[in-house]
This record gives sequence, C-alpha cells and structure tokens, in this order.
Amino acid sequence: MDPYGPPDEFEAQLLRRELAHDLGIPESALVNILVARPTRFIAERSEAVDSEEPIPPSNTQYMVGKYLEVVITVDSDQFEIAEYEDLGGGMVPITLVRRQDGALTFTKTGAARSMRSPAELGEVVEATIRRLSNSRRHRYQRCRFCREMTPPELICQPGVCEPCAVTELGIVF
Repeated sequence: MDPYGPPDEFEAQLLRRELAHDLGIPESALVNILVARPTRFIAERSEAVDSEEPIPPSNTQYMVGKYLEVVITVDSDQFEIAEYEDLGGGMVPITLVRRQDGALTFTKTGAARSMRSPAELGEVVEATIRRLSNSRRHRYQRCRFCREMTPPELICQPGVCEPCAVTELGIVF
C-alpha cells in the first residue's frame, strides 16, 4: 500500500532532481529510488496532528523508497529521514506519522563538513532510505487468505488483512 500513488516517470525525475538539490547530494544517489510528494504533512508521532494539516511553509516533504515507505522532511537547516506509519490503521490512511525508531536527522552544514564529498552524503542517504524501507517491509505479514504481503496497519488479526477479514471472516468494521 502506498497512500499517495506513484508519480509518473517525468514527475518522479523532477522530484528526484529537486530532492537531490535540497539535500546537497548528486542526483545519481537517488536514481533507483521512487520519489513522490505527500498530499498532507506527516508529523512526528509526538506531534500527531489532524490528517488534513497542510505542510508548514518552512518544510518540504518527500515520500521515497521502493514502495514510498520513507519520509524525508527538509527545512532550511536540516533534513530528517524517517519511516512512516499509520496510527489510524484501516483501509484508508488516517493519521500518518514519522516513526522516530531508526530515523536520522542531518544538519546541512554538519553533514557537509563531516562527509568528504556530496557523493559520500548521497551514499549515506541512499543507505538510510534502503534500511528504513526494509525495516517497514519486515513488519508486513502475508495474509493467509489472499496471500498478499500486508502492511502492519492493515492487519486485522495475525495473518489476516482487513479486506479478507471482511470477506472471509465476516468481520464488520
């Protein structure tokens, strides 16, 4: 499940270029990573807000990863790479938040000073995206009815996704 739908390839290329510029890394570091824009602000879990909260003007957010399961939040002096989760659960994303488990925050000046080159920072960013993507996908479960890999927020009972809980078990939500 991805709550935003992947962009077309032209839009994805423009977003990759914009994200690389915002992070100060080569565009080539993101070449194999899908990039999209969230439709609403994804707050930290401790700051969970109304699902229709607009993105603050000082922040830019990107959904990245093979299945758009990682959020990059960029502001003027730092950026954070974090996995997302849906606190509301259910078939429609309700309250997406950024998980702080495993998240990394970089100050732009600190990252530039500590890395030997923008390419090195690009490698760290790419590795962090892959690590957080894998972390989220490891919490998926295979539904025993439809055999689909299901994200944790769509698991109704162990081994049963919500759609199959309705159709196969007769559970009403």
